[in-house]
Amino acid sequence: RQPKGPARTQARSALTWVGKWLKGDSAPTLTLVGDTGTGKTMLAQAAGLELVNRRADVVYISGTAFAFNMRRFEDGTADYYRRRLRECAWLIFDDLGAHGHDPSGYLGSEYQGIIDDRYRLAKPTLCTTNLTEGDLAKVIGPRAVSRIYDESRSKRVVLKDCVDLRRIP
Repeated sequence: RQPKGPARTQARSALTWVGKWLKGDSAPTLTLVGDTGTGKTMLAQAAGLELVNRRADVVYISGTAFAFNMRRFEDGTADYYRRRLRECAWLIFDDLGAHGHDPSGYLGSEYQGIIDDRYRLAKPTLCTTNLTEGDLAKVIGPRAVSRIYDESRSKRVVLKDCVDLRRIP
């Protein structure tokens, strides 16, 4: 399953940027943006596996798992995740904004707090999303979006010409 043409160029660019991020040779925040099936999660998982193999302090969490765990107040899970996501050395946030909640609500403020803390401390954070910048702002808030797309401290790689890799024969 090999993408062709512009899709191949974009996939190679994304792979290069993930490699730079892993080496610390890029901005601390890397965001992969593209439609479903363009390889964002595959690259994020590969980065996570590389960090695990290095025995790095890494957390890999999906937007859906984030929403589920942050709603678990009664057993202390939300407090644990909030602290863990803010303090880990490397954070991989897959499918950022996938849960589709209001940014002024509880989950939106949690996203904003975690992203803001990591931004201020320049902690390596890799995000994937298939939402446009405007749609992502509606879910996690404009402040969090401005942090992950700050061109002086972040890199955004857009996979717009890619096709769903699961559908390539």
